[in-house]
Amino acid sequence: MIQDNSRARRFVTGDADLLGAIPNVIPVCEGETDLYSRTLGFVIESEERLVREVIGEDYVDSLNDGPDCPAFAAARAVVANDALLHALASLNVTLTPNGLATAGTQELVPASAARTAELRKQLTDCRDLAMDDLKTHLASGADGWAACRQGRAALATVFFRNRDAAVLGITENRMETLHGAEAAIAAAQDYIADRWLSPELIRAAILSEAGVTEEPERRRDSLRKLLRTVQNEVASMIAGKPCDEARMLRTVDRIRRFPGDYREWFDSDTAREFHQPSFRNDRNASGYFFP
Repeated sequence: MIQDNSRARRFVTGDADLLGAIPNVIPVCEGETDLYSRTLGFVIESEERLVREVIGEDYVDSLNDGPDCPAFAAARAVVANDALLHALASLNVTLTPNGLATAGTQELVPASAARTAELRKQLTDCRDLAMDDLKTHLASGADGWAACRQGRAALATVFFRNRDAAVLGITENRMETLHGAEAAIAAAQDYIADRWLSPELIRAAILSEAGVTEEPERRRDSLRKLLRTVQNEVASMIAGKPCDEARMLRTVDRIRRFPGDYREWFDSDTAREFHQPSFRNDRNASGYFFP
């Protein structure tokens, strides 16, 4: 049995924590090794990865308020579902003509390939949505997290939430698929930012939507609409379509008409590209236009 000497283990500390955060479980029978003990190595690995890549060592103690802390509960759900998802292949299962079944057990009906796939989907969906909740709690409740290495990575693009992957046509295994598309998403977003909307304004929209900044209702709604516009345009560009310049011009026109809602744009390098010298029809000039 794996010895639990991990400093990071704090979210899933026993069988009750593990089973309470995952779907479709049955209690352990007398004499059987509980699921937590059988998957401990995966629990430790998932928890350490979550702290290292998402939460950050400097902020993990802010989630130490126990299971009544929403961020703590979200972290537990991420760890439990991720650990079991990775542990499925190594659990005590056997392959039958009808799919997977528990080895040496006559009481359970063999699981079909469809049911096994559905369990994987449930675990993945629960993990991905719990990760969204965790990021939201960290962004709004952990002072400075958005500026740390993990926070900057987690909030780097307009697709910082797994649930928004549907805009890209991704409905399953959202977290891994979004991670695989991260470079393409960032490239399209950077083009839109540099050419039209500015990195500063898009960043403001992300931070507002994540709850890092508190904005007046009107500005928050305006930034949310801008975020949706960028998401849709990024999705279109990733699908191979050229940037919709008409849409971008309409967006810039709205920005100019409502400067209070989009103030970051006006001092940006991107905005300066739009400040072309205005034409004056000077009667004394050689190029005077006769109306």
